[in-house]
Amino acid sequence: MNTETVVLTSRGLVGRLVDTLDLTSDPEFNPTLRERSPYAPEVLIGGLVRLITGKEPVSPTEREIRNRVIDAVIEALSVRNLRDSLAFDVSFTTKNAEKSAHMANALAELYIRNQLEVKFLANERASGFLSERAAELKQAIETQERELNSFRDRAQLVSPEGVDARSRQLKDLRERLQSQRQALAEAEVGLAALRALHAAGNYDGIARASGDPVLSRALADARRGALEDATLDQLVDTVIARSEAAAKRQGDQIATLSASERQLAADLDQQAGELIALQQMERETEATRLLYESFLARLKETNVQRGLQQSDSRLLSEAVPRPPSSPKKPLVVALSLALGIMAGMGWVLIREMGRNTFRTAEDLRAATDETVMGAIPLIPGKRRQDTFAYLRDKPASVVAEAVRNLRTSLLMSNIDRPPQVIMITSSLPGEGKTAISLGLALNMNSLGKRVLLIEGDIRRRAFARYFATGETRSLIEAMTNPAILECGGELHNDVLGVDLLTGTKVAVNAADLFASQSFGEFMAAARTNYDYILIDTPPVLVVPDARVIGRHADAI
Repeated sequence: MNTETVVLTSRGLVGRLVDTLDLTSDPEFNPTLRERSPYAPEVLIGGLVRLITGKEPVSPTEREIRNRVIDAVIEALSVRNLRDSLAFDVSFTTKNAEKSAHMANALAELYIRNQLEVKFLANERASGFLSERAAELKQAIETQERELNSFRDRAQLVSPEGVDARSRQLKDLRERLQSQRQALAEAEVGLAALRALHAAGNYDGIARASGDPVLSRALADARRGALEDATLDQLVDTVIARSEAAAKRQGDQIATLSASERQLAADLDQQAGELIALQQMERETEATRLLYESFLARLKETNVQRGLQQSDSRLLSEAVPRPPSSPKKPLVVALSLALGIMAGMGWVLIREMGRNTFRTAEDLRAATDETVMGAIPLIPGKRRQDTFAYLRDKPASVVAEAVRNLRTSLLMSNIDRPPQVIMITSSLPGEGKTAISLGLALNMNSLGKRVLLIEGDIRRRAFARYFATGETRSLIEAMTNPAILECGGELHNDVLGVDLLTGTKVAVNAADLFASQSFGEFMAAARTNYDYILIDTPPVLVVPDARVIGRHADAI
């Protein structure tokens, strides 16, 4: 099925569709026929090339245009195999529903026609190959039969049964030859024994070994003196000569049998080789004949099937125009909503993972094993003026209540000696120390006590960014003339409702200023004239000012 999908989307079949429907004349697939805006990328690139080279851009050839149209048609084509079936769904996505249906139907017809053409071409090729091969096999059979008959005429062959008979005859002859050789060996051993006995003069042994009764009687006569020794010797020589003659006859018989055996074996080998060659030639001839008959039968079948070819595919239903397939507005809206939710959740998760601060007082207490005196919520407002306005205008808010709890914790941190000088600082800028200082000042004002707020961060002087400080006295003036602390009217700030000393730019180093004796005397005078003194100091990790001022504070 995947192969057929590739065939349906192949450049060859799509190229035939382009030629059949003349799609090279359709502006939707041929961009060279479209009206171009003077700001189109192609026009701008062409103008740039013309400006650089001084030559007009080369226009595409017809072949290049056709290839581009084929690429565009393939991109608009969609072929999918219907699940659990051998059917295909062919569709085109164009700007015109009628054109899409017409192109789909035309492609299906071209696909079916292409299958028939491929089958006809394959049948023609097969028929030609079978005809050529059958002719070659027929000629091979004739040649092999002539060679087989000629071989039979040249060779004097016996039947396989005759060859088997010769084999059995050869076997019998070899068995006889083996028996004769064993008999000859025994005769030679006996002859050697007789000669040894004769040399030793043991005529009795010769008589026993030869088993000759005449020699045995002659020995008996010789013992009685009835036979002369010369006659006995002659008789013994005769017995030995007879044994030698018998051994010679057996040797001659063995030689004759060996010559017959060699001749018979040579004849048998020749006949067996010729029989094997004949059988091989007969098998080859028969195999060629069977192959020829198979090719001939296949050729006849191919010629019969030539007029019965049918396509393996058929058109189940014609394509009809459908409503627009894209854009799918409900799907786009749903996906946008889902993606928005996922992006929002992802952003929240990233923000959550990126925070390394403490969320609750319990978390801070568990991590540091220290008492948490208060927890101030995040004050709404983008600007610092908004922060101060929120603290001033919403005394019943959650933030104001948190500041009130912090004030209570500070004042009750030492029951026997409540803190009078409270220093507010932080580790780094931007942690909200100034906002807490202002909140404590606003809150302590409601206690009916004399409260002095000092801007100890004379380097940055941030109070003016939260509220209009107006023409207030500075910390330097109070250190120069501590007497102004006694008449609080000059220091009172109507916005805060407490006395205020702001920071001002000085020539000396701030840390040296706070470490001076004048600042110590100023703090002593302030303790005499005020119930509570709040000092907003710089961050402790940035400058040493807070550490110097901390010597004069009761609570930090």
